[in-house]
Amino acid sequence: MKDTNATDSDKLKALLSNVYQKGSQGASLQEVMHQLQAELPRILKRT
Repeated sequence: MKDTNATDSDKLKALLSNVYQKGSQGASLQEVMHQLQAELPRILKRT
């Protein structure tokens, strides 16, 4: 379970970095929110 948490943490960091980079490149808030809404459930989903 600890490995899963580390993996989730790494995925969240990567997602947030990607979102930050998109925002820095001029992406709209709507585009950023759409990406977050698409990716967060996949990252947080427990199997």
